[in-house]
Amino acid sequence: MTIMREDKEVASFRMIVDGDVFIYKEKVYMRIQKIKFSYDGDDYYYNAVQLETGCPEYFEEDEQIFIVDARLVIS
Repeated sequence: MTIMREDKEVASFRMIVDGDVFIYKEKVYMRIQKIKFSYDGDDYYYNAVQLETGCPEYFEEDEQIFIVDARLVIS
């Protein structure tokens, strides 16, 4: 997988929509629909996935991120 990206624009997480690609702490993520996962009586929420690892993450709405114009190439 190769991620080609262009100019970065600073924004808060709330400003992007599902499918948008962004950078946070030098890692590339994609926003996804908020999902809830329950395990052993605890609830966990996810609203993004790290593109390199596929690991889900949760971002607060006011978290500062970098929006990128990205193109995902899978070979």
